[in-house]
Amino acid sequence: MKRLKQFMKQNQMDETEALTVLHTFLKRKGYTKSHWKEAKFNFYVDARLKDLEATTVSLVKELVEWPEYEESLKRYYPSASIDKTREVINLCSLLSDRRMNQSLKRIFAAKGFDLIERYMGVDKLTRGVKPIRSLSAR
Repeated sequence: MKRLKQFMKQNQMDETEALTVLHTFLKRKGYTKSHWKEAKFNFYVDARLKDLEATTVSLVKELVEWPEYEESLKRYYPSASIDKTREVINLCSLLSDRRMNQSLKRIFAAKGFDLIERYMGVDKLTRGVKPIRSLSAR
């Protein structure tokens, strides 16, 4: 709090201006990465629903070439230049990370699909119907 007051005195700001600057900084610093990750997942889900048979790597390579992908990156990181090979590697590793499965399942569910299984780079999907577990599996 002391640092904020010092910053306000040095820059001759009132409280509302300082709060606006602080909010802008926190929004850009804290949420940009997660929003960009969410946008990448949305792009992937749209591409996956168009082509169910492609492997994840081939799908991601095609996805990174989309002009919408680059426009979206510029929206979140205006000064960043796109390195397409690096983007392919980053997105593939993000998709293969088990910690991201919940986010991916949520996006598939929002589009009306259930992500059943991820195996050998191909997603197993059902349209709005969850599989029934057999009694012998219990």
